[in-house]
Amino acid sequence: MRPHGRLGRRLREAGIRALLVIASLLFCLGLLELSVRLIQPREVMRFFYMQDDSLLHHRFVPNANGRYKTLEFDTDYKLNALGLRDHEYSLQKPPNTFRILMLGDSFTEGDGVMSHETFSKVLEARLRKLPTTMRFEVINAGVPSYSSMLEYLYLKHYGLQLNPDVVMIHFDLSDIYDDIEYAKSARFDENGNPVDATIKCEDVELKKEVGIAKTDPVTGEYFIALPTGRYYAYYADVKG
Repeated sequence: MRPHGRLGRRLREAGIRALLVIASLLFCLGLLELSVRLIQPREVMRFFYMQDDSLLHHRFVPNANGRYKTLEFDTDYKLNALGLRDHEYSLQKPPNTFRILMLGDSFTEGDGVMSHETFSKVLEARLRKLPTTMRFEVINAGVPSYSSMLEYLYLKHYGLQLNPDVVMIHFDLSDIYDDIEYAKSARFDENGNPVDATIKCEDVELKKEVGIAKTDPVTGEYFIALPTGRYYAYYADVKG
């Protein structure tokens, strides 16, 4: 009987230790979860919805969705197929529609508010209450840390495809500093407009074009993935 009694005590002690270990782990995980929920730095949260872009330096990730939560606010993020914080739009403007395109940085994008609370959507709601048969669309194309230079490039390469009747550019003092920083590595044409270049790659032996990429007009960077073990030649095609 005594051996069995000692075995029972050991099992109980082992069980208690295991429970203490599990409880300690749960407690630590709870503290970690609480810390993440309380801190959640803005830069980390933005990372999940942003991506590098060879033309525009950075853009929202198309079709991304989730929550953006800090100590100040808790908002949802639903990005459409065009990478805009808005509902879906066709490039072809519907009949009897007056379309306004809003360009700007995080103030336009709506940092800290729900998408329907951005001033683009507030304006759209008010316009739609007007006594007219015209339908109004106000497209929110704001992106954090954009400046006049990037907004120009977006309008030139993407925004005009939406066939807007009016384009509104929202300027704030941070745009001055951002433009200075982006301009340090940008390339400009004879009219002072930022330009991009087309990088073409040719297989020297096959004498065949095997890769093409657009440079970032702000940083000059580009990316082409090619097989190893071959000889390649590169050249740039710059408009103007």
